[in-house]
Amino acid sequence: MHEFDLARSILDIVNQEASSRGLQPMAVEITVGRMSDVVPEALSFALDTQAAERGLVGVTFNMCPVPVTMLCRRCGHEYEVADSDFTCSGCRSTDVEMISGDELEVATIEFEDRPCETSQETPYEDTV
Repeated sequence: MHEFDLARSILDIVNQEASSRGLQPMAVEITVGRMSDVVPEALSFALDTQAAERGLVGVTFNMCPVPVTMLCRRCGHEYEVADSDFTCSGCRSTDVEMISGDELEVATIEFEDRPCETSQETPYEDTV
């Protein structure tokens, strides 16, 4: 299952961002394209399983599915693919290009307003 390797990479990204900001991550949104060859449930399981051992206890991982969207090079029609028929729904051409649906990205990371537990930095304090 390559989802465990993908989870490791995602957790590394989250840890790097948390460390650079000195803040504790709360939630991570991950976009998963329908054609990305990733099983969202398996990735979610892998993230939950490995998060604690990487110091990310309590972080919520949200999978956001991305539909397959195509662009017809012949007529310029943009459309979502509902099944495995990739031909243009406007002119029935097969001269099409996928413009979304194969991505796997860390879209957002939400942080708490408290220092990261592994951070060596002191929190910024406003003095008046």
